[in-house]
Amino acid sequence: MKENPKKKVGVSMPQELYEQVKLLAKENCYTVPGYIRQILKIHVRRQADK
Repeated sequence: MKENPKKKVGVSMPQELYEQVKLLAKENCYTVPGYIRQILKIHVRRQADK
């Protein structure tokens, strides 16, 4: 089974926002990149459902 191709993306954010994301990621048992991926997936799905 082939894996979907991946694209790396760098994101800059204020330190305060990063600390909030880091805390939320930890509370939800994600790494920071994994949590950001989940947030983006949810957002894209919601936009598609409009």
